[in-house]
Amino acid sequence: MAFRTCVRGVADSVEAMLQCQNCFQTTAARRDIEIMAIATAFAALVVTHIMALCNNYLYAL
Repeated sequence: MAFRTCVRGVADSVEAMLQCQNCFQTTAARRDIEIMAIATAFAALVVTHIMALCNNYLYAL
């Protein structure tokens, strides 16, 4: 009986560890997606700024 309880406890703790790892993986993936979104927005801002500078330069000619 004690052996069965011990095995069940080990199985429960392994399952809890796997769930925790899945949670960390989804959190890391969410963080990566947020970083990519911020980087994309920043790149778009830089590109539009460069295009505006080029337009001003062409108008000055």
